Amino acid sequence: MADKCRGAVSMTPVVLVADDADGTGMHVIHHDIKKTLGGKLEYAKTAEQGDAKWFYHPANIVSANANLIPGAGHDDDKFTDDSATVAASDDIRFIFIKHLGHDGADPQVASGANDKVFFTLDGGDPNTQPDAIELEAGESIVLKFKSVSGVAVDQLKANKNGANANVAVQVAAMIDDGA
Repeated sequence: MADKCRGAVSMTPVVLVADDADGTGMHVIHHDIKKTLGGKLEYAKTAEQGDAKWFYHPANIVSANANLIPGAGHDDDKFTDDSATVAASDDIRFIFIKHLGHDGADPQVASGANDKVFFTLDGGDPNTQPDAIELEAGESIVLKFKSVSGVAVDQLKANKNGANANVAVQVAAMIDDGA
């Protein structure tokens, strides 16, 4: 049986009902939508997707415009099975990213909690691109890419915006190693 990635998404549309005479406004679920929205996101490795393998980094450091997944030449450049090194041209098929809310040096110190992390999928600097994906502390995202070509490792860029030198993000991905 092939490896799989399974994700779930959930979103609650919340609006503020303005203060009434007694001064107590409240947040409620949007009146036109009336519910929390959610669904699944799955990826199953198949023959046409090449030699997809797991990559995991529990606390990858984001400090400047660079590849989110380090790739060859870095300390954390191996797939989880240690069979190969991640290359810049490898294609990402499915990825989970979470802003950990600290700088990576000490998880008990929330020094990166106020810093945002931005991502782009086209190789552009996330701090300057209007279409960058944004995560704040504690937030996460799951993305699934086209099964034939995915997004190349060197096109998934990360950058941070804030006062701290580093922000840690957790990354789990299924990547076609191009072998």
